Amino acid sequence: MMSPSFTLFPKLPPELRIQIWEHALPVIGPALCRHREGLWHPREIQPGDKDYSQHLPNVCVDFRPEWMIQILVDHLPLILVNHEAHLVALKWAREHGIRRSPQANDDTFVRPFNPQHDIIYVEVNQITDFDRACQNQCSKDNLTSDGGRIRLTERRPERVAISEMAFRRDDVEPRILSLINHAHDVFVIVGEQPDFEGLWEVDSSRGRSVIWNRKKMRFEMGEGEFITDEGLYKIIEENKKSLSEDLRYFVDLKITPAFAVRR
Repeated sequence: MMSPSFTLFPKLPPELRIQIWEHALPVIGPALCRHREGLWHPREIQPGDKDYSQHLPNVCVDFRPEWMIQILVDHLPLILVNHEAHLVALKWAREHGIRRSPQANDDTFVRPFNPQHDIIYVEVNQITDFDRACQNQCSKDNLTSDGGRIRLTERRPERVAISEMAFRRDDVEPRILSLINHAHDVFVIVGEQPDFEGLWEVDSSRGRSVIWNRKKMRFEMGEGEFITDEGLYKIIEENKKSLSEDLRYFVDLKITPAFAVRR
């Protein structure tokens, strides 16, 4: 039995065919990537840069995971369909910084880590290293001023994730993920944890968030459902006072229970 086919497709207007090809392209979800060394990089601040100072050393440290982390992209079957689909897929790939993996012989594609979209997963035994990674890099490169002050820029980890087990531990305080690194999204991964074989993404569409409102100086409950027991929310409740004192001068913070999903 022959496979069904849409024989009239080639007769459609080119604009409509291209639109159909574009709808067949994969959706790039927020990838979950394991924390590792080497994500902070020193940079010389040039005159004219907004961080330039006449009174402080003009060397700083930026968080640049896109230089170290390449994320696997779901297969692009459109590449192999026909010439028209191939061109549509390649144009889309270029717009998203996607390229063929240099380590693979087949049509495997990768993209750089996007700090505004993707998420750094910090394992239980990595939390201290994550918290001190910037300072360690500064010490390694002698990037401290006379007072031991470290120069940072706005390039810092914005979205991080830890396991529910780590979040529930007495010796792990949620604030360390936000203070020095200024993360504004903390995802608490419920259930299965990523093993980082292949592509993992975060599904935060259902979990109810707890949001620190800096203007009102208080935590507020977001929309969504309880995807884990309420004990997780009680931990936040119990830490409200210390968190409030630490976060008053920092960015808004959202803590969201979520699932890790293998693609």
